[in-house]
Amino acid sequence: MSNADDDMMLEVYQGNFEHGDQMSLMLALKHCLKRSQPLPEWAATALLTAIGQVQKYEATSWDEVFGVPHPGRKVDQLRIERRLRWEVLHRVTKYRRQKPKPKDIFQIVADELNISRATCKRYFDNLHRWFRKTPS
Repeated sequence: MSNADDDMMLEVYQGNFEHGDQMSLMLALKHCLKRSQPLPEWAATALLTAIGQVQKYEATSWDEVFGVPHPGRKVDQLRIERRLRWEVLHRVTKYRRQKPKPKDIFQIVADELNISRATCKRYFDNLHRWFRKTPS
């Protein structure tokens, strides 16, 4: 990833954080730590503020200052999606390249992976959306 890509990712995290996505602070921290680069000022300030709130008993938990990691989502289902989404993408792409294309690719892949068609399509759409919003 180039410096410009790093800067763009950190800007995305900052914008998301400023719009209430507390997890974006953690993602920015992870991003910088993995690349041994300094934390941007906005993230350093937010992190120090969060630590201070817990240290001064203004917040009762880390979830209160950093947000609940997966609000409203069942972690078991998220684990299954994480395990299968790339396989869904791979198989759907493979079938789309065939001549002639199968009629209902999502149903075929769903049957192969023992999931519903709707779940298969959701995994594919979620990953596809992620690719569109991630800087290249």
